[in-house]
Amino acid sequence: MSLLVHPRRFALVFSSASFLVWCTWYVLHPNRHPFGDLSQGFNTDHFSHLSATRLFPRVGTDIWRKPVRSLVLPLTPEDIQQLPSDLRPLAGPEGPFKVPGWPLTKPYTSSWSLIPRNYPPGDMVLVAPFALLYHFGPVSFSQINRLLIIYFLLLAHLSIYLAVNSFLQYQASSIIGLLGLVLCYFELIHWPLEGFYDVAYVGPLIASFGLLLAERRPAAVAAYAGATFIHFRALFYAPIAIYAVCGILLRREWRDWGRREVALIATAVVLGGASLYPFALLWPAFRQQGIANPIGLVPHGPNPTFISFVVLSGLIAAALGWARAWADLAILLWMSLMWICLPYAYAWYVLALVPWVMAGPLWSKPERANLIRDARLLFMLVTSAFACSYAPLPTWLTRVF
Repeated sequence: MSLLVHPRRFALVFSSASFLVWCTWYVLHPNRHPFGDLSQGFNTDHFSHLSATRLFPRVGTDIWRKPVRSLVLPLTPEDIQQLPSDLRPLAGPEGPFKVPGWPLTKPYTSSWSLIPRNYPPGDMVLVAPFALLYHFGPVSFSQINRLLIIYFLLLAHLSIYLAVNSFLQYQASSIIGLLGLVLCYFELIHWPLEGFYDVAYVGPLIASFGLLLAERRPAAVAAYAGATFIHFRALFYAPIAIYAVCGILLRREWRDWGRREVALIATAVVLGGASLYPFALLWPAFRQQGIANPIGLVPHGPNPTFISFVVLSGLIAAALGWARAWADLAILLWMSLMWICLPYAYAWYVLALVPWVMAGPLWSKPERANLIRDARLLFMLVTSAFACSYAPLPTWLTRVF
């Protein structure tokens, strides 16, 4: 039988083969920059998660209350001379920094040091083994960065497995739907190579869609809460949790729950609370950030980019309404609001749209599944262009070859 007949088997074979190919390429690639990223030091952040994980046991929740620079000490010229050879060229106003009790051979290195760490605790949990290895082991800064990128590639391929399985399970035969799969695949490869862990929350979000469609609502809520624990941008998909909770309440499902369902809901409460608590601590810092988002509402009123985004999003919303895809319409409206409220948007934020493009259509007529997928992909392209000033095309492959 063809592998295509078994979506899970094909997805497993494809994602495993893809990981081996990209991992082999990365290991053999002569990248000499200490960060180890594809762009060699331009807009990357993996070492920041590593350093935050090491710092958290010392400063606790202050990591979300205070700018990072206020929690560490600047290096003196004498300190800089003691840095390892791969860290010494990086010394400057943005770090590295000194932490009392830490060896100068492994200082605190981070980007965005003028603001608190605006990530939920899941990023620290994900990289904790590597933080321990770097802090206590004989691994250099350059070596741990390369290990992190391989690890992020692995996390990306877990998301790719779920994306391919979802795409094949909820068949969409249009060329546009296939184009969406290809574009999402390359985005899931591109950003871990640049050092972004954001690919880690894509998989749980795709899983939450599938679990909701399978009417496994406690599991869907737990998967969604897991995504928010990993990254705040999972909050773009809040309607998923609302739909699941409403379904539980309307059907009074708790009357038939066993230990498994209770454990899933308890897990969701813990993970969701662990995400919302630091978000609340960060809220004052979020409110002070200036608006640099091209589609954001600025004090002097809407700009042409904002208007264009709203008009195009309205047309996509009309298509979803015509298809009677009410759940997708709710996600579109909520997500549009979230994008408008962002203080800034960068190219890698496009990953927040991948779960929606790859998930199965929610509660609509089967014959309109292709239209819904096409509408989702169009929203991804519109948002990436207007909000992120980025085209999700694999032009980065020129740096690979």
